[in-house]
Amino acid sequence: MRFTVRNDINEISDHTLARHYNWSGYEVSSGSSEVSVYDLLIAGESDGISDLFTTSETREQFPETMREITFPAGTGLGLWFDPDSEPWNHRSARQALLHAIDRDAVLDEIGSSTSLVDPTPTGLSAATRSNWSLPSDESSFLTYDGGMQRAESLLTEIGYEPDELDVTIAFPEQETSWGLAVRSIEDQFDDTDWTVTAEAKRGDPADLIALDGVDLVAARTGPEPRVQRYHPFFAFEFLIRGDPDADEHFAGYEAETVAVDDTEIDANEELSRLRTTASRAEQRPIAERLALTVNRDLPCAFVFEDRVQSFIDTERFAIPDSSEHLHCHWPQWWLPKVSETLPEYETPGLLKYQRS
Repeated sequence: MRFTVRNDINEISDHTLARHYNWSGYEVSSGSSEVSVYDLLIAGESDGISDLFTTSETREQFPETMREITFPAGTGLGLWFDPDSEPWNHRSARQALLHAIDRDAVLDEIGSSTSLVDPTPTGLSAATRSNWSLPSDESSFLTYDGGMQRAESLLTEIGYEPDELDVTIAFPEQETSWGLAVRSIEDQFDDTDWTVTAEAKRGDPADLIALDGVDLVAARTGPEPRVQRYHPFFAFEFLIRGDPDADEHFAGYEAETVAVDDTEIDANEELSRLRTTASRAEQRPIAERLALTVNRDLPCAFVFEDRVQSFIDTERFAIPDSSEHLHCHWPQWWLPKVSETLPEYETPGLLKYQRS
């Protein structure tokens, strides 16, 4: 993408936001592949781009003036289990796998600025947890950082040994970051008794999980980004019942009742209650109980929450060093529209062409 600059901007002079722009518009182009887009950024031939996954190695090749802007995506990578396959129909086996995966090492492999790890998964994004103050008490929640020792103990409880497991994890071949992550997980098990194989497949997660020989499928942990994504209901609905526009859960997951402090929690009943409860004060304890069921039952192994990456080259365009508006989905379109002003400019807007 190129921000096109001309001396004559009379064409937009009658627009309500005309004063915000000291440049004339956007020239948008797309390459024939992701690699060509990377090449444009590396060569300094693009002023910016949104929603492009880049590894830390690739970012190191960008010009020093290329500014990375991130914000939490509200969804991320999960490894969804085949519910009809042994041993994944056992809760302890699902918990064992998440303990065994070093998720921080996965982030180190793909680039920590692209994702974040929650050691105490609840099914909620970091933004939702913060906004709703959930969970209010983490003492009842399980933390999945016990490593191989805890994983093998859980497997033993259900009569399995690590050398009995031959695990195939499929991931959609078009998902670059997920592929790197799953390959990293495969590498982690090389020197263990586990047999873990990562395979790139063509198709969506619902197709992949139905394939013979596939035990787990890499798929998102929440609904597609939308205005309502920060309300807990939508995250829990996706995890427990699947995409609301689909006839059934793509992974075939069926939530089991979870016992916490002698209380039985039925996820489907709680989800229906959350849908019909109006006040936020009454919604919070329901959301907390749902977070507990997700944390204990693990519909999927939560690997990380994605961050949306955008880039703006500050060689030609000025943006603030910090601002509440900076970390947004489409910064190159949003920043010029806000009412704040950069210190060296008189007109509103936080994206300005730096005249030579």
